[in-house]
Amino acid sequence: MGADRRSAGAAGGDVKTLRKSLELLEALARTQPVGVVELARELGIPKSRASRFLNTLAEAGYAERLSDGRLVLGPKVMELTGAAQVARLMAKAIKK
Repeated sequence: MGADRRSAGAAGGDVKTLRKSLELLEALARTQPVGVVELARELGIPKSRASRFLNTLAEAGYAERLSDGRLVLGPKVMELTGAAQVARLMAKAIKK
């Protein structure tokens, strides 16, 4: 039973981490190009934490670092946007 509680606690932490990553992406979308310090300040998290999140997002293609160190949305975000638009169009066509 103790292991179940630890797993539930870890899952709760995972959800918070995911939520913070999504908040970072949303802030990046609003203010790009932007630096880590500005994003950390906007979200009220330490720069080191924001940097870790952003490095993970960049490695996965969801953020991209410019030559001056600032960040912009990466190509994976564009892929998701395109897929969402296609899905919406298909859903509309099916409803007709």
